[in-house]
Amino acid sequence: ILDSNGEYRNAFIKNEEGEEYTHKDLVNVLYISCDLERGGLKIPYWFMNFEDFSTLFKASEKTQMPVLNRALSIARKSSYAERILEETVKTVEELFVAIDYYLDLINYTLYPSNVKREPYISNEIYGITDSLLRVIEKFKDELDSFEMESGIFEEKGVKDTIEDIQNFTSKKAYHKIEPENKEKIREIIGKFKEKISYLDIFRKIKLGNVDAPSHFSFNALLTKYLDLAIYYEGRENLTLREFISTMVLRMHRFFNDERFKFIFDPEYTAHTNALALFLRYVLGQLNIYETKDDIKNAPFEKYYDGLDICKDKPNQVTIIDLSLLSSEVLENVTALIARLILEFLQRIEKIHSREKRGKFPVVLILEEAHNYIPEKRRKETDEEISVSKKVFERIAREGRKYGLGMVISSQRPSEVSKTVLAQCNSFIVHRLQNPEDQKYIRQLVPSINQDLLDQLPVLPQQYAIIMGDCVRAPVQVKIKEANPTPASYDPEFFKHWIEKQSKEFPNFEKICKEWEGKVDEEETELNELKPEKEISNKEDDLPF
Repeated sequence: ILDSNGEYRNAFIKNEEGEEYTHKDLVNVLYISCDLERGGLKIPYWFMNFEDFSTLFKASEKTQMPVLNRALSIARKSSYAERILEETVKTVEELFVAIDYYLDLINYTLYPSNVKREPYISNEIYGITDSLLRVIEKFKDELDSFEMESGIFEEKGVKDTIEDIQNFTSKKAYHKIEPENKEKIREIIGKFKEKISYLDIFRKIKLGNVDAPSHFSFNALLTKYLDLAIYYEGRENLTLREFISTMVLRMHRFFNDERFKFIFDPEYTAHTNALALFLRYVLGQLNIYETKDDIKNAPFEKYYDGLDICKDKPNQVTIIDLSLLSSEVLENVTALIARLILEFLQRIEKIHSREKRGKFPVVLILEEAHNYIPEKRRKETDEEISVSKKVFERIAREGRKYGLGMVISSQRPSEVSKTVLAQCNSFIVHRLQNPEDQKYIRQLVPSINQDLLDQLPVLPQQYAIIMGDCVRAPVQVKIKEANPTPASYDPEFFKHWIEKQSKEFPNFEKICKEWEGKVDEEETELNELKPEKEISNKEDDLPF
C-alpha cells in the first residue's frame, strides 16, 4: 500500500489501547515509515535508472542528458572494474573488463580539465599501468593461452600494449608527456580497445549499462566521472561545461540536502545482495533470514531492527507510509519502487521457467492516485511527463501477465491517467459531485444507466455504485463499517470550536521544535513518561 496520507497503519497494526487486531492471526502486516529522522525507508541511489536520474535532476535533452548518460555509464563501469582489482581478479575475462575501464581512465587523465594537474598526469598513468602489469603477471599462462585462441592479438598482446603506454610515462612527478606522445598513447589505446570490443565478455556483461542497479560512488560521479563525460562529449564544444552547470548544481543540492539522505547517503557502500534485500523488504519476504548477520553491512541494515517480521510466514501486507516524504521526490520514489517490483516479476521466468510467471502475485494499492498518475501536469507550462505516470501506465498495460495488479483510489477520477483507468476492470464509485468526474465515469463505463448516474452526487456516506467485471450488472451497495478504521476521521469543526481550550493540546512548542529539528529525544521521552497530575493548570505557569 503506497499510503500518501499516513492513514493505513491505524487500520492494520494496533488499536488505541495497544492491543493487536484479530486479523493478525490471518495476515502479517509490515509497516515501513518514511519518517527519515527516526530511520525509515532507505532507497540507495544506485537502484535508479537513467530516466530516474535525468527526471530528478531535470536534465535538458540536448546538452545535459548525453553528459549524464555517459557519466553514469562510466561510474557503473568503474565501480565494477575497481571491485575486480580490489577483490583480486579471478578470471581472464574479468581482467579484460578492468583493463577496458582503466584504458578509458588513462585517456581522460591525458587531458585533465584542471591545468594544475598537468605535472602529475605522467605519474598517475604510470601508477595505473604498473597496477595492471602486476595483475597481468599473475595470469601470464592463462593470458597467453587466451590470446592464442582468440586470434586477435597476433601483432601485439595485452602486456606489450600496457608496457608501450608506460614507456611514455615516469613514476616521478613533473615528468612532462609531450603532445605528440599523448596522441601516440591515444592511438595505442584506440587500436587495442577496438580489438577487445569483439570479445564475448563484452556481450555477456553489459558494462556501463546506465539502467543496471549496480553500485557506484555518487561522490565520485560528482567529482570525477562528470568531468570525464564532459571530456568525451565536449571535445569540440568548449562551452559544454557551462551548459551543464545548472544540472550539476541540482545534483550537489540533492547530495547535500538532509531531506534526501535516504537516497543519497554518502555512507552507502556496495553490498552483494543490496537489491535482493530491498525487494524482500518491501515485499515482506524477510522471514527467511534467521539472524542479522545475513544482512550485515547492507545499506539499510539498521532499519530492519524492530520490524515485526514473522519467522513462520511472510508479511502479506506492506504499508509504505509516504506522508512525510518531500513532494519534490514523491513521484520519483513511488515510480522507483513500482518499477523495481515490475522488473523483478518480469525476470522470474528467466531464472526459473515460463511456468513460474505470475506465481508470485503482487497488488499495488495507490492511495490518492492523482498524485502519482496525473492525466495532466499541474502546471500548464510544464511539458515534462511525470516519471511515475510512465511507470504506472506501463504496469497497467503489462503488469497483469506477470502477476502485478493495481488498485487505484482517488477523489478526482478526471485527474487520473485515462490510460490507467481504461485498464481497470472493476469500479467502486462513491459520491461524486463534480460534473467533470461524473462525465468521466460515464465515459469509462458506458453500461451504467442514467438512473444510477443521477444518484452519484447524492449518495450517502458509505454507499457506492459497483460496476465492472466483479458484478453482473451495475448495482448500488452499502459498504460495511471498517473495523478498525484508518486514521482518516472527518474533523468536527463546530464541536471543537466551542469546547474549552486546553493548553496541552496542541503542543505548539513541541511540534515546532521537532519541525525545526531541535527536539531533544531524551527530554521528549521523559516528558511523555510524566503522569498527567504533575501538569499544573495555574495561571502563573502560562508562558505569557
